[in-house]
Amino acid sequence: MDKIYTVKFGLGYDCIANVYKVVRVCGRLFNFKARLYTLGDDAWRDIMLDHQFRIVDNYPFCTVFDLYCKGFYYWLVRKYGFASNQNTLHSFDMHNEEFHTISLPDIVQSIEYRSTCYTSLTEWNETVVLFSYPRDKFVKTKPIEMWVMHKSYEGNKNSPYWTKYLSIGPGGISKRPTIFLNHEELLIKVFDKGLFSYNMRTSKIKRILRGSVLWFQPSFRYVKSLVSVNRSTLEK
Repeated sequence: MDKIYTVKFGLGYDCIANVYKVVRVCGRLFNFKARLYTLGDDAWRDIMLDHQFRIVDNYPFCTVFDLYCKGFYYWLVRKYGFASNQNTLHSFDMHNEEFHTISLPDIVQSIEYRSTCYTSLTEWNETVVLFSYPRDKFVKTKPIEMWVMHKSYEGNKNSPYWTKYLSIGPGGISKRPTIFLNHEELLIKVFDKGLFSYNMRTSKIKRILRGSVLWFQPSFRYVKSLVSVNRSTLEK
């Protein structure tokens, strides 16, 4: 099988129809297809997918992060095959069942910026957040930057804009922002030091886990249950 074959899933909630849905995107290079499963249905069904949609993550230089936020599923990807190899953000509307492409901040897309920093995606206060953090060779000169995505109020809901909310450092050591522990504390991985929480309001840092973190699975938020279960149901 072709090594660049990719399969990605996204689980989300359609709050208008009050159903959970799973979107599946698979393919290779420039040929991707999408299918959708709605909780309660008997089968998957095909859905429209723009030919520009590409998720390629089997190359070591490609970064892919994804999350669900307020009715949309998002994939942060590198558009392999384009002359600029720019990163981009794909989204899927769980209710309208449509894919869209969202541009990242212009400065993040610059060649100089992309050659010195990585990018990652997370959620904060029910808002999509883009982090950029320096590669190992640039930790002494580049800070961690946090960009917040805002919905456009110009009538085009598919053209959000970004504002830079926070800048941390530079601190001289390799740090990776991961996920927010609450509305003001960010969990940061430091490769040979452990895990730390950073308070955005006070700028104070607190160690959570001591020791080298050789491998760290990307974090995600969770809820206690996808659906409620009555006590009477459990007793049957």
